[in-house]
Amino acid sequence: MNNDSQQEREPVTGRMAEDRTMDPSNHRVKSRVIWWSSGTLCALLVVFAVLRFGNPQWSRFIYLFQARADPALVTPPHDFSGTWVTWYGGPARKRSEIEMRDGKAHGKCTKWEPGRDHEYVVDLYENDAFVKRLESNLKP
Repeated sequence: MNNDSQQEREPVTGRMAEDRTMDPSNHRVKSRVIWWSSGTLCALLVVFAVLRFGNPQWSRFIYLFQARADPALVTPPHDFSGTWVTWYGGPARKRSEIEMRDGKAHGKCTKWEPGRDHEYVVDLYENDAFVKRLESNLKP
């Protein structure tokens, strides 16, 4: 036998040593952690995107999030037609329901008073101009 072939090999260090000693079950655990954490991260990004860029009329939670982040996001578009709903923060209660046509108040506008139970005012608007009060149960 040749002495050269019987030389002692130097110990392997670095990444190769880790690869040789890697336990297959440890690899499975790492891949599961990566898979779950990436899935969770994707879900959080979707939730943030919906909260930040979603229509504030889809849900009061989206409206309240956007109202705190940027109040300009919760104003009706210039061409909006339908009922625009606004909300108070805290205990989520409606602030108002405004019937709109082409971005202007046109029809009934119901406003609830903050901190008062079931007190409201119903006004009539036409092209953003107040016409008359239809109903009110405000207490003096």
